[in-house]
Amino acid sequence: MLQLFANASLTRNDWQDSHKLQLQVRRDIVDAQEKMKLKFDQKRCLGVKYEIGEVILMQKQSDPHLSSKLQRKYRDKPLQIMEVLPSDTYRLRSWKVLDTNHDDNVDQDNVADHNEEDQPV
Repeated sequence: MLQLFANASLTRNDWQDSHKLQLQVRRDIVDAQEKMKLKFDQKRCLGVKYEIGEVILMQKQSDPHLSSKLQRKYRDKPLQIMEVLPSDTYRLRSWKVLDTNHDDNVDQDNVADHNEEDQPV
């Protein structure tokens, strides 16, 4: 772009039409914007999209008063996606997790039993 302004210098006896110079500068700006957009898009991550019914684990917020090494990283119960809302937000429902140490005579209907509380994220 500096080359264009060098051509417009009044120290030389050449004169360039200002309209042609403006058009060239605008083209250079558009080209630079396209290059910047390509570089930005190469590094951009779109994130993870979830579908209704998927089961996920959500990270817990750490307690600032405790060492992060000793804290659990994820919530205790898995969550199910109930509704997809705008702006990458989801309505979740927690699952009941069965204790594996109890009898094998567990009614299979209770295995997939869910809490009825909806939790927006």
